[in-house]
Amino acid sequence: MDPIFNESWHDLGEHEHGDDFEDLAVRHEEKTNLVYQRIKKLEGHSKMSGVLVRDIEDGIVRYIKAVDKLSLAKINNEEKDEKKRADEARRFAHNALIDSLNILNRYCVKNGLDTGWRNMVGLDRDQVRDWALVVSKKILT
Repeated sequence: MDPIFNESWHDLGEHEHGDDFEDLAVRHEEKTNLVYQRIKKLEGHSKMSGVLVRDIEDGIVRYIKAVDKLSLAKINNEEKDEKKRADEARRFAHNALIDSLNILNRYCVKNGLDTGWRNMVGLDRDQVRDWALVVSKKILT
């Protein structure tokens, strides 16, 4: 029998791609959490930085709740107007989170603090979404 038939699909996938998908996901989550830890360290700089970091955390929670509400509206096949309101609330929460990240970044620039985290979070909407989804697990547990 050909040795290729004795390999599992998992082993074959590792040979073809060089990295296991789960390993990539774990590394991404670890990197995302390290960025969040860098942001959390800013909390101790001043009362204002503490408020700004908490605004980001609150924004993540509001955004995740809005995403969940929109998902439920779609799953439950709610009325078109309800889905539209849920989508608008999700978009508003997403925009508010991005604004909070930008405000903290401006504060850091003004006060000579670490700003490397901002590019690591990501500058486009999809990157911020992905970052917030991972960080929400840390915040909500």
